[in-house]
Amino acid sequence: MATRSTRSGSRVIKQPARSRTSQREQYGRSRQGIILCSDCGNVHYKKHWWHSNDRGLHALVSMDYRKAAHTTCPACSMAAHHLYEGELTIENVPAKVRKELSQLVKHFGKTATERDPQDRIIDIERKGASWRITTTENQLASRLAKKVRESFKKHVAVHISHSKEPYEVDRVRATFTVLK
Repeated sequence: MATRSTRSGSRVIKQPARSRTSQREQYGRSRQGIILCSDCGNVHYKKHWWHSNDRGLHALVSMDYRKAAHTTCPACSMAAHHLYEGELTIENVPAKVRKELSQLVKHFGKTATERDPQDRIIDIERKGASWRITTTENQLASRLAKKVRESFKKHVAVHISHSKEPYEVDRVRATFTVLK
């Protein structure tokens, strides 16, 4: 295990080296040209996934459509294989806020997908007073839990746990306290 040294005052602190995997490796090696997702229609161009409704890319894709490769994007692949990187469990959801919470979660997921087509809410499972929400990005589950706490005037306690390397799964628990 490689370590790196940092100098803090007069002593040296050894820290484990971080994984050198760059973000471009997350989706595999980038091919030359254009890749179209066969499920959602998003476009991979210049090492980034773009929305299929982006006008500039749409013109480019229509020009080069015959040369474009077709595959499944990472987010669609995760959803198809029931994989996730973020899991949010919301417990003790009061009946009077369920509709509002549902609208908040759906809107938050829509906004995240508009910002980055690979950030998606995969599934929302409701069992009585507890909900389980899975996401394609681990940070999305954390941000959603913080948004729920902020929206319900801090009547929600949030606990975030990060999994150990090499896994990148965040498990977030949000628990409603008594609402008045």
